[in-house]
Amino acid sequence: MPDVSLIQDTHQYIVDGKPCQSSVTKELKKAGLSKYWNKDEWYMERGRAIHTATHLIDLDQLDWDTVDSRILGFLEGYLKFKKESGIVFEHREVSLYDPIYRFCGTPDAFYPLTDIKTGEENEVQLGAYWQLLKANGYKTGKEAFSLLLNENGTYKFNPVKDVKLLSQVFLSALIINRYKENKK
Repeated sequence: MPDVSLIQDTHQYIVDGKPCQSSVTKELKKAGLSKYWNKDEWYMERGRAIHTATHLIDLDQLDWDTVDSRILGFLEGYLKFKKESGIVFEHREVSLYDPIYRFCGTPDAFYPLTDIKTGEENEVQLGAYWQLLKANGYKTGKEAFSLLLNENGTYKFNPVKDVKLLSQVFLSALIINRYKENKK
């Protein structure tokens, strides 16, 4: 498996010491499949903070005294989800690279494959992550979920239908994006 890292500030992936030109986020945006992206820096920072905090909760390392009150409700929703579902993820925030299709991405959590959201869900994003798991020898399974955390401390855990088909949708978008780029 290649060595993959993510530079958070620029959302740039590095694969074996070299920049990766393609990512799940970039390809979804190019294909018009990421309508949920709010470019307001505050919302982007809030999302990053919530992702980091949920990861630290899973590691039992979150210092609750450092939590900004504006994200507390989302984290309460995550704790409620964990308690009610009993799910313990095997992996969190693992950056991966697909050597055939040459793109990177970081699934939020897997086993089961789950995308954690604080805004609109994106099923095709889960398809991309499924492809990354497959390309890196992880078990893929037939299930994938979107975990929507709400500010009021509630959550929705939605199953995604046919994640393998969603993977094919993502790969189709990726190929079309590259075709368009090569025509320029």
